[in-house]
Amino acid sequence: MEGNGPLSGTPRHMGKIVLSNDPVAADATCARLMGFQPNRVAHIVRARGSSATLPP
Repeated sequence: MEGNGPLSGTPRHMGKIVLSNDPVAADATCARLMGFQPNRVAHIVRARGSSATLPP
């Protein structure tokens, strides 16, 4: 999702499917695919319960 997601953003096709039993891990993986550092994305850090670096 690009722009003002998740409700009014624009979907972006990336040719990938991300599956996980852990929704936070899925978000962290998607953040990495988009070029973000997951430990700098507020909702991922909050969901993990700390600001510790996430595993690769």
